[in-house]
Amino acid sequence: MAAKGKGKTQEQIVAGFQELRQQQRAVAGKISELNGDLKEHEIVIDTLKETESSRKCFRMVGGVLVEHTVEGVLPALINHKEQDKVYIKHIHNIGKGLLF
Repeated sequence: MAAKGKGKTQEQIVAGFQELRQQQRAVAGKISELNGDLKEHEIVIDTLKETESSRKCFRMVGGVLVEHTVEGVLPALINHKEQDKVYIKHIHNIGKGLLF
């Protein structure tokens, strides 16, 4: 056990380690979730690229289904996909900082 005022106790070290492991799991879970979203966006984008641009389609925005046309939705989806890639890279870098 550490002396008063010097260093950390074994319990504090273990608690700190467990907290870091939990943060690491949370980051890994978020990366996995975002990768799943990214794959879904890619499937939808590939499908819409083969669809007539004036065709009606629907998009979920904030839990509400909104009517659009393919030409209105496709650029937004492509942009969202690119933003997701940047966000995944950023979170991945944060996760690296949690590794030992």
